[in-house]
Amino acid sequence: MQAFKLYFRVIARGSAATIGVYFVLFSLLVFMFSSMEGKTANLDSYQARKVNTILVNRDDSELSNGLAAFLEENANLVAFTDRPQEISDALFYRAAEYALTIPAGYGDAFWSGTPVPLQTTVIPDSASGRMMDGLVRQYLQTVELYHTAAPDKPLSVVLEEAQDDLAVRAQVEMSASASAGDTPLHSFFNYLSYPLLAVLCFSITSAMLVVGRRDVRQRSLCAPVRPASYAWQMFLGNAVLSLVIWAMYIVYAMVLHGGTLFTQEGLLLVANSLLFAVVSLALGFLASSIVTVKTAAALCNTLALGFCFLGGAFVPQNLLSQTVRNIAVVDPVFWFIKSNDIICSLQTYDAQTLRPVFLNMLVLVLFAAAFLAVALLTSKYHKKQVH
Repeated sequence: MQAFKLYFRVIARGSAATIGVYFVLFSLLVFMFSSMEGKTANLDSYQARKVNTILVNRDDSELSNGLAAFLEENANLVAFTDRPQEISDALFYRAAEYALTIPAGYGDAFWSGTPVPLQTTVIPDSASGRMMDGLVRQYLQTVELYHTAAPDKPLSVVLEEAQDDLAVRAQVEMSASASAGDTPLHSFFNYLSYPLLAVLCFSITSAMLVVGRRDVRQRSLCAPVRPASYAWQMFLGNAVLSLVIWAMYIVYAMVLHGGTLFTQEGLLLVANSLLFAVVSLALGFLASSIVTVKTAAALCNTLALGFCFLGGAFVPQNLLSQTVRNIAVVDPVFWFIKSNDIICSLQTYDAQTLRPVFLNMLVLVLFAAAFLAVALLTSKYHKKQVH
């Protein structure tokens, strides 16, 4: 196993530091995004939010009292003293987000056709201010509509009917798929495409370029090692390196996610990542046959970043434009991420629901076969040059 030992001696001298750097960077990346996800809102339930509101009612009319009652049900009224400075302080310190003052004579002026404008104080460009303006406008327009439709009805009846109409609420139900989105485990395996591709591509390329140098290759031909055995040992070295690096990241996933990794979802993600490691191995072997020592690092980093950005490793695929997704079909990362997304969105696991996942995995196998075929053709051409 002289060639096998030579392969790992080259890896230890030339790529060990790079493997360690990528592992540390990936660990920091996953930790950072996991911390951000921990602060996101829980989408398992929905509850309407009430805005902290200051209401100053200087008009003792039925309309003004009805508006005050409506706001009391749909906003969180904050206690105050009727002083302008206190309202400004409350908004500044976020004790309230909206202040509404109903001026004296507002009710009579509203029905006369020359309404007195309401006085509002809001936090500039705030969504809560726009929402409260919409609520006030909705109430007044509904009351006016009911009064116009039945002008003979007493105002108290009109206000009561309008209030009953506005009290109707939509029923909100959270679907099961809404909570099956970007989980920490899902994010981990999506981000995993970058270090696997970058580390394997660079490590394999570096090692194969060294052992494939003209002088090293000629010495190997003089050694008592058959060419078939030499090639087999090189293949075994690449396979063992890929398996070890993949296993490092899986162990890290076990440390972060524990038993979640051994669920059906987790095991499918692990299997998909192992298949992607094979694709990365094949791509690294192909790169080693077409690049030089000076351009290997630049090419591998460019390939890894380009494939991951295009395939949706860093930006969710549903945010990519249709044009980008059409182009990304030639990217193995795209199919790897697509499988991860499907796996993490499933509620049941059977032959029918997993069929798209298996088809995507088949595409990855075809990518690996294509990369190896091209690599073998180019390697054969270089062997002729050596001889």
